[in-house]
Amino acid sequence: MKKLEIRFSIISLICASATLLFGLVVLAGWLFHIPQLVQITPLAFIQANTALCFLLSGMALLLLDRSFLQPVRIFSIFLLSFGGLTLCEYLFNLNIGVDELLFKDFIYTGVSHPNRMAPNTALCFSLYAIALYTSTYLLRSRKGNLTTAILSALVFVLASIALSGFMVGLEEAFGWGQMTRMSPQTAIGLLIISTGLMSLAWKNAVRVEGGFPLWSAPFASVMVLTIFVGIWQSLVIGERQFMKSDIRLKHETMVSKFHFELKDRLLALERLGSRFVTNFTEGNYRAEWEVDAKNYLNHYGDFSSIDWVDPDYFVKWKLVYSGGKDSHDLNLIDSAQLSPVMSISRETRKTLFSPVYSNFKGQKIFCVFSPLFYEEKFIGFIRGNFIVENFMGNIFGKGKAEIQSSFFEDGLVFFERKVDEPADPEQWMISSDLEYSGLKWNVQCIPEKSYLLDMRSVKPEVVMVFGMLLAWALGAAIRSSQKAREHEQDLITSNLRLEEEFSKGQQQSRALELSQKKYKTLFNQVRSIIEDVSRYSGNELYAELAKNIAESMDFKYCVVGELDPKEDKKIRTMA
Repeated sequence: MKKLEIRFSIISLICASATLLFGLVVLAGWLFHIPQLVQITPLAFIQANTALCFLLSGMALLLLDRSFLQPVRIFSIFLLSFGGLTLCEYLFNLNIGVDELLFKDFIYTGVSHPNRMAPNTALCFSLYAIALYTSTYLLRSRKGNLTTAILSALVFVLASIALSGFMVGLEEAFGWGQMTRMSPQTAIGLLIISTGLMSLAWKNAVRVEGGFPLWSAPFASVMVLTIFVGIWQSLVIGERQFMKSDIRLKHETMVSKFHFELKDRLLALERLGSRFVTNFTEGNYRAEWEVDAKNYLNHYGDFSSIDWVDPDYFVKWKLVYSGGKDSHDLNLIDSAQLSPVMSISRETRKTLFSPVYSNFKGQKIFCVFSPLFYEEKFIGFIRGNFIVENFMGNIFGKGKAEIQSSFFEDGLVFFERKVDEPADPEQWMISSDLEYSGLKWNVQCIPEKSYLLDMRSVKPEVVMVFGMLLAWALGAAIRSSQKAREHEQDLITSNLRLEEEFSKGQQQSRALELSQKKYKTLFNQVRSIIEDVSRYSGNELYAELAKNIAESMDFKYCVVGELDPKEDKKIRTMA
């Protein structure tokens, strides 16, 4: 395990040194006003306070690895002060003055407040400061290592999300709303310092528990899964933005097309009016005018009629597209919708559109009036009439609608091109105003659900599934490694126990051999005595036998009556 601790210590040392150097370089850029050291990309730059926090973070990590705890606590308090005060400034819309405490901002691109670090950056430094401070008290305990690792992992995840958002071009990932954005350099720096502190926590966990801690597998899995959740969400949001951009582009294209078509009709009537003024003679020009107007009716196909309105606002000549006659709505002086438009058009000498209104058939129609002046004398209007349904149908065509389009005037819908199943309006509706020559329409577009489904890709889901599999595989691999190490340790322990028992068995075997030799010697002596018993008798025999036995067993032989208790306290009797 010593090698593993050394590896983690080396990683922590490299991360601390890199962070320290990074902070010094950026601070030099602020001190000497070198934009290249401060802003590598045009999207965002590193604030002076951010560089100072990196400098303090690197120094604290170096000192923590060498167990200089008191300076680490002081640095962590400074870090928490910078990060916490910046978050308070964002939350409560304050300006405490901490932003430009050291340097005045000389770069203003993309910042909501001069020289203020991004809110997600401030949150990361606050979490890192808390992790540093708690580690000075708890890093030698199991719970302390886990707490430090979790807080460091949160910093790592937030920085990973910001960096992945920058890589895919998603501003919502590395910038919150219109507030200052986290720069990619800052995200990389936060990844480095969080990796260093995590390595230090793992080093101490290995030292305390004699191996990888039990929480290693779930911790690694959750960390990987959290990173991939952030990437998945970034891809989903990016895809949604792309879809919205596509819908907005189609919406703007449609509005531009309507603007172009309306302008084309307006200019056509102005050309017709110019020829009318040039050849103005009520007696002989009507036939030529009708031929001219009929050509316009046939060319465009969406004029319901083209009229000449005299100076008294009465329809004098009327050419209907269908070829019939229409004697309705000839006197326009009393029309509440048309009379005001005609008066403004006459006064301003501009061609104007009328509001949408209903005719006697209940059809929605609108008109365009082109004023006529002959030798500075007002001689009436050329009026073009449009039935809304025909005009819209001519522009939209007969294809299947993928996007629902609604046209409003004064808050009331006058035309709607529907789809089978529109998407949620709150999420997908695009709205814009179409204003042209007195015409004021509001156009709203909502895509169809099937259209959104066709635009969606499986890439976010594939990334998420891959992340889940990777998290599971990493956790399983770490847990398998832990079980293998535990099994190896059990085998080593069992082997030592067996060796100890084997050693005891060998000692017992040697003792048994010695006893066997002793008793064998005794047996031989007894047998020798028995063989010689025929040469002895009576007390002499027993005395000789007892004497020999006593000598073989290291006993003292004597007659009981002659034994002196003071000489030997052991009195042994043999029968």
